Amino acid sequence: MKITDLSTQTYSVGEIQDFASKLGPLGVKKLLNLIYLAYIRLNESGKIKIQMNENEITEELYNELLGIWFENGDFSIRPIHEKPIKKEGKGPGKSPAIDFCFRDEWDSHAYFGSECKKLENSNKRRFDDYIVGGVCRYLSNTKNKKCSEGSLISYVVNGNMLKIVSEIKSRVDNVHCFLKMERTDEIGGFSEQYRSSHARITNKSPFLIYHLFFAFTHTSD
Repeated sequence: MKITDLSTQTYSVGEIQDFASKLGPLGVKKLLNLIYLAYIRLNESGKIKIQMNENEITEELYNELLGIWFENGDFSIRPIHEKPIKKEGKGPGKSPAIDFCFRDEWDSHAYFGSECKKLENSNKRRFDDYIVGGVCRYLSNTKNKKCSEGSLISYVVNGNMLKIVSEIKSRVDNVHCFLKMERTDEIGGFSEQYRSSHARITNKSPFLIYHLFFAFTHTSD
């Protein structure tokens, strides 16, 4: 399956200016659909336990995604687990990373990222991290000018989906918005999908974020 939308692809090897433009709208939609299929498989597997942290859930989601990718993927694009992004300035500690991404075969700076967060009712720390470690991580990544779109994936393992989405929307809508968080239909048949557009912190160029909320049936053991 070819991921890139060839009707909009104008770049040759080594000349990528923006990866989302290379993918085209249909290409981005295909990537989101593959993530959704991985979620469906993972949810049906029963692997997710209520006490699992977001890194453990992400590992399982990525494992399912790899299986689907080898069945359907475009090998000019590579799925990468824990994609590092360069730190701003110098200082101790390791560089932050996007949880996983789809990157160009040749250009490591050209990718579509997925940052993952576990959300629960009334857990302010997790809501705060969705903005600081999710939305703002994309907007403050000034080193990468070849990435203008990405996704935020929420794992809802405990709590009311409507309340959680409402709380996230109220926060997202206050972060340098060009387009407030609104429901979209990029993935057919999946209702909890949204998108928003924001100004990057330095040059104010737009960055589009897809918000996917995945509810899991799980066991407590």
